[in-house]
Amino acid sequence: MRRAKVYPHVTKQIYHPELTTCLTCGSRLRRATSIAQRTVVTLDGVLQVVHCGYRCPTPDCATATRLYRSMLADSLALPGFTFGLDIVLLVGRLRLAQHQTVDEVHHTLQERLTPLGTTVSRREILYLFDAYCTLLRASQSIADDYAWQEQTRTNGGI
Repeated sequence: MRRAKVYPHVTKQIYHPELTTCLTCGSRLRRATSIAQRTVVTLDGVLQVVHCGYRCPTPDCATATRLYRSMLADSLALPGFTFGLDIVLLVGRLRLAQHQTVDEVHHTLQERLTPLGTTVSRREILYLFDAYCTLLRASQSIADDYAWQEQTRTNGGI
């Protein structure tokens, strides 16, 4: 069984939705659940993220089952990734804009992450670059690419 990674310096951050009142009835939102508790490695440090979900407390509200989330917490990292979006973008910029090899990107990123007490594998660089390419592809105009749209629908998203 794999053991969880232990990071020497972790900053705990709790994220709440930016909205404080229900969009439908105007009632003050109440905490309903913890959406996620995860570790996110960014270029600024290692974060222990607690993402709180809020709901409208009024039972007869039309959107009482809607879960309000924090945009900041969602923008830290892609779902299923430990490394943050800033690292994904750095890997893509080093690989495509500066034409570095995978080994050079690995070395550069390793130098940036060593003071934080964490490491990154060469294979993880390839996963991060793949995520960057997927985001780049999704941001481009895909109105005429029906095959890609169908594959995205089949996968349940990007």
